[in-house]
Amino acid sequence: MLLADICARAPNLHTLTLHIPKRDIDMTSHAQVIAQNLQHLRKIVLPEFYYTSDVIQELSHMKNLGVIEFGHDLSVGNGNPMNVDCFDPILAEGSFPALWDLSLTAGIDDVERFFRKEFAPANITTLYLNSYKKHTPSEVHSLLLALSHECQLLFRLHIILLDKEFTLSEIPSDEQISFDTLQPLFLFPHLTWFELLHKYPLRITLDEVEELASRWPSVETLELNSEPLYAREFPLDLRALFPFAKHCHKLEYLGIFISATGFEVPRANTIIQPFRALQTLNVGTSRLVNPVAVATFLSLLFPPWCTLQWGITWSSCGTEEHRQLNPDIETEISDQAAAWEEMSKLLPFLAEVRRDGRERMHAFQEEVKELRTQNLLLMDKTSIRAEDSCVIV
Repeated sequence: MLLADICARAPNLHTLTLHIPKRDIDMTSHAQVIAQNLQHLRKIVLPEFYYTSDVIQELSHMKNLGVIEFGHDLSVGNGNPMNVDCFDPILAEGSFPALWDLSLTAGIDDVERFFRKEFAPANITTLYLNSYKKHTPSEVHSLLLALSHECQLLFRLHIILLDKEFTLSEIPSDEQISFDTLQPLFLFPHLTWFELLHKYPLRITLDEVEELASRWPSVETLELNSEPLYAREFPLDLRALFPFAKHCHKLEYLGIFISATGFEVPRANTIIQPFRALQTLNVGTSRLVNPVAVATFLSLLFPPWCTLQWGITWSSCGTEEHRQLNPDIETEISDQAAAWEEMSKLLPFLAEVRRDGRERMHAFQEEVKELRTQNLLLMDKTSIRAEDSCVIV
């Protein structure tokens, strides 16, 4: 009744955000009302799990709808996860003519099939995908490959894999996402923003990080699974930051999972190329052992405006049950967060010292340059006077 009132009073509405505290409401009929009466709607925001197959089908008829988004605030509801257990909308010709930003909660295998369909919204530029199911690396690879073929205009892609069931003993080798899994990323012609979240650390070597950075210099935001819940294997150390500083001059945000022990801190006479545009480094659940040494290292790489982030976002998605973490994991993460917080207090001071040092060095170089110029001018004048006083017999 309230929705019908909204449609009657504001038929030219551009943005609609619905708060639905009850999780068992069938949204299909409401989506029909919206699609039939709000023809000028450009953006719709629903709680998570309400974008079912039927709802997406209804919204696909809206000619001006550009953004389909969901929120994660439990106070406004998030629906029943069972409603999106199977995602298979039936689309007709002309579906989603204006859609450019799409958020979905569904299995990635269902999403792949969805985008391979004839009338899928292939012109989207932003895709935000949540999945609470268990997925294999081959499924992730297959999805990326499909999207690289079907959605050539994508420049922003989020793949958030929120299944968190595992034992604390070891990582199953067939469940860990690797650099090979992510190879299709290089096939996207316009992708500059990529986010990956997974319960296990990314399996990647320093050489592969070098290849990733050198082949993707246009990347601006890169979240490489900085907050795995299993934080006992660290394939990378602080040296993994070098390739991004060297090759990715437009990079503004970097999320990466590393072992920051301070062992890799270079000598004082080592030449280090700092980041040019980095605004934020997110270390997530990375390990930190020597805060002073790591702060010294980062002060060499950070531009003056760069900030450090750490911690997790797993507890901000899904139902209350989805947001709960294993107590042992919470303890480990809390211990790491305390270490990073201590280090973050040192970093601004060291960065200021570095900045003052660079400014003094620059001033000294300018002074030397000026003295050299004056010396050359003096030598020229002396040479001219010598020639003028020369007597020819």
